[in-house]
Amino acid sequence: MGNPELGQVRLHPRAAWRTVAGEVFVVTDDRAFHRLAVPSATAIFAALEQGPTDLDAIVAQLCERFEVEAGVARREADRFVRTLLDRGIAAPAEGEG
Repeated sequence: MGNPELGQVRLHPRAAWRTVAGEVFVVTDDRAFHRLAVPSATAIFAALEQGPTDLDAIVAQLCERFEVEAGVARREADRFVRTLLDRGIAAPAEGEG
C-alpha cells in the first residue's frame, strides 16, 4: 500500500526560519535546527513560504525551474514534503483556503 495522497501543505505555524545566501535555516517547535541548502529543497520551501500549496503546484514549479521529468519531480517532491511534515517544518493546511 503506497503513501496516501498529500493535500494542501504549508509551513508549520510554530517553525521559525531565515534565508541566508540561498540557504534556509529552520528551527522547529521541538527546538531542532534544520539547514536546507540543495536548490530543489529551497525551491520547495519557497513554494510553501508563499502560502498553502499542493504537490501538483510544487511539481510544476520544479519541472519549469530545473527541467526535470514530471515523474521524477513528483516522486522526489512527495518524499521531501513528507520529510518536512515529519520534522515539523511543514503542516497540513486543512481548514485554510
